[in-house]
Amino acid sequence: MRRLSFSLLLTVVLACVVLGLGLNYLYDRVAKPDDLVSSQQHYIELGEQLAAYVSAMPEQERRRLSEAALEFAPVDEGAANPSWFIYLMSAQDFPIPESLSKSFYQGQPLVLEGDDGIFAHYYLAASNEVLVLTLAPAEVPQHWSPRLLFTLIFYCSISLVVLLWLWPLIRDLKHLKDSAQAYGQGQLDTRMSSHSWSYVYELEREFNRMADRIQALLSDNKLLSRAVSHDLKTPLARLHFGFEALASSDSAEQREKYLERINLDLEAMESLIETLLQFARLDDHALTLSLEPIDLKSLLKRACQRYLLDINENRHVQIELDTTVNSADYTVDGDKFYLNMMLVNIIGNAVRFAKARVNISFKVNKNKVLVIIEDDGPGFNPDELEHICKPFWRSDKGGHGMGLAIVERIASLHGITLNFSRSETLAGAQVTLGFGLKG
Repeated sequence: MRRLSFSLLLTVVLACVVLGLGLNYLYDRVAKPDDLVSSQQHYIELGEQLAAYVSAMPEQERRRLSEAALEFAPVDEGAANPSWFIYLMSAQDFPIPESLSKSFYQGQPLVLEGDDGIFAHYYLAASNEVLVLTLAPAEVPQHWSPRLLFTLIFYCSISLVVLLWLWPLIRDLKHLKDSAQAYGQGQLDTRMSSHSWSYVYELEREFNRMADRIQALLSDNKLLSRAVSHDLKTPLARLHFGFEALASSDSAEQREKYLERINLDLEAMESLIETLLQFARLDDHALTLSLEPIDLKSLLKRACQRYLLDINENRHVQIELDTTVNSADYTVDGDKFYLNMMLVNIIGNAVRFAKARVNISFKVNKNKVLVIIEDDGPGFNPDELEHICKPFWRSDKGGHGMGLAIVERIASLHGITLNFSRSETLAGAQVTLGFGLKG
């Protein structure tokens, strides 16, 4: 909005200044005479002849002219109302600025414009008098018509400039309104084609972000409904069957076996519910991260130790963590709880699908430290790469389909880059995490 306000203010100010100066210059050149002398040159020359005639008049007649103004009508076909007045006054009674006195007393006419008309003054050296020739008010040239015309041109030009400025804004707002209406009618793929030069670029970007968010939430909701109904229905059915079998069994050994199966089903349900709660917490906009300096090497070591203890004795998987790095060189800012959750999910997937080996290494790339987790399992199917981080999406390898969705959300919250590929050394899956180095 600041950009929009500044653009409007700048447009109006520049338009006023440029158009005002341009029209003023044009008016001075076209509509307004250069000066009173040039516009009244014909009358001034006639006044000079009258001054010469009056100067030659007898003193008695000049005195009569001094006592009363004389009205007469010169023959002038171009005059609309040719009523003139002429009278004499003493030069001593005619104050004149010093800057004009020299040329005036040398015979240069002095033309002045007043509220009552235009006055031409002529100095009569022989009698030390001033002949004043004045046109009647009706004869004074009026410039109201050109002034009105140029005023109208000015305001029309300002209006046109503002309209030209507003047109892209009106068009973009109309497009935004149409997109919002279409989205509200269920066309969830509707997006704004935003451009950086648009006046409402931020509004368009936020609309697209909102639309993406809503579409993702609706998609997640559908997946959640299908996944929960499937994942809960199966263990519930097994629990129902287990309790029936437990109630009808008289053998202690069979009862113990049924209790063990019921226990496993309850653990599976608990695991699913815990995963859903974790994902829901990450999806909460009110989530606040407790950022602190974290040693990546120690955090990874702790996550590895958990899986080293949990690995089944019949399935030995070796986890190799690069211990040659200096911990001080790999300190990042983050929330320890959520970063640990992210690493546990990634390492857990690697351990689950690895045949015998999981490697974790570090690499510094400019101002980032890369954590590379790779295994010798089947790896990622190239066709699955665009789906693996979607909530509740599951490949043929099983699982709830939430592990990598949680990883992706935590990485997004911390600004961590996430890349999935095939390991060049172990030929299995490779996950690369890009952390920004502290400081």
